[in-house]
Amino acid sequence: MKKLYDVKFYNVGQGLFAELNLELEGKDTFRIVYDCGTLNKQIYMRNALQEFTERSKKPIDLLVLSHFDRDHISGVLDLISRVEIKLIMLPMASHDIRIAASFLKRGYQYNMAKWELETLSDPVKKFSEEHERYHPESPQTKFIFVNSAKPYESNEDIPTLEVEGPTLSPIQLPRVSKIPSGYPLGIGNYEFLISFYNDIRVPPTAPNFELNVSNITSILTDSSSSPEVKKQAFEDLRELFQTTFKGSARLKNIISLFTYIRPAFAKENVGVRLVKEESKVPSRVEYNPTVGRFGALFTGDGYIESETVFEELKKALKFENNIAILQVMHHGSKSNWYRGLAQSFSPVLSVFSSDPDRKTTRHPHESVLKDFVRYGAICVDRDNSCEITVIKK
Repeated sequence: MKKLYDVKFYNVGQGLFAELNLELEGKDTFRIVYDCGTLNKQIYMRNALQEFTERSKKPIDLLVLSHFDRDHISGVLDLISRVEIKLIMLPMASHDIRIAASFLKRGYQYNMAKWELETLSDPVKKFSEEHERYHPESPQTKFIFVNSAKPYESNEDIPTLEVEGPTLSPIQLPRVSKIPSGYPLGIGNYEFLISFYNDIRVPPTAPNFELNVSNITSILTDSSSSPEVKKQAFEDLRELFQTTFKGSARLKNIISLFTYIRPAFAKENVGVRLVKEESKVPSRVEYNPTVGRFGALFTGDGYIESETVFEELKKALKFENNIAILQVMHHGSKSNWYRGLAQSFSPVLSVFSSDPDRKTTRHPHESVLKDFVRYGAICVDRDNSCEITVIKK
């Protein structure tokens, strides 16, 4: 048997930290990290990062950040301090949308840590500075932004990546570029394909929102603003959001970068081996080779709340009932799901990364977990991680 790739979901609680290692012919593995954060105490993140570096000192070939919420990025600076990162993939969103969305999801906490504000304001600048600080002899980290899948104009002035037969080789890439959603990129000698889908939900009223929100975000991100001024700016932001979007809760979570990875040629005779860390007892899940489930789909906090949205995603990423590993959206929140979604995907394994005991979230929600229970549901939490290997006979 030949290993195609493996995936490790680390136990960070209410957050997400996943590592993939793709096996390339005659070469080293291609190392990918998808998200790196938690809402739990940072000791969970530090422990996971310690295990991550003990497993391998190899540089990260690709870091994908689905969005900029703390539970998905709180460990990124620590990660950069430990390991060289060659390429970072980010969802395209304007400066003000990034900041407004992050503040709106913080309840009544209108203060934000300095590192978080700097990251939201200019992720390229922040991550580049940190990388140069810890890895001064290494090449510059490259950045690719993924454009929105829906009509949306960002004010970010970034050149479009124009490479014939593009592959994810950081040496060949400009320092900062952008690609459209659904644009497939090759890894290695096109042994793997990877596609991205930036699900930024910005309705037609958003331009007015961005126009009016700019003054508010400048106050919230200004370290010289007094607590009273920041509090008023935060209230103004909540009122503007309510007026513009009629208080839609899901529009607070308007950014998520879906990532679909699959072997380019291994479409049959593929199996999945699951190792649950808590038991250390490997078990193998085999399935009909004619079905050919071999891909991995990471969803971050994305919304797939209707069959129409599912079909749009399926068309954009071109997955045809071939998902072996699914990271279930938004830690298993029922707001991001519709009944029957599990059957639509029919994955071999469905991974929930959350803290079921966290009172403010209680993820995964029971209805979502029940929907996926027939599709290899695995709960990764504060105590339990899991490792999955996809193999070809």
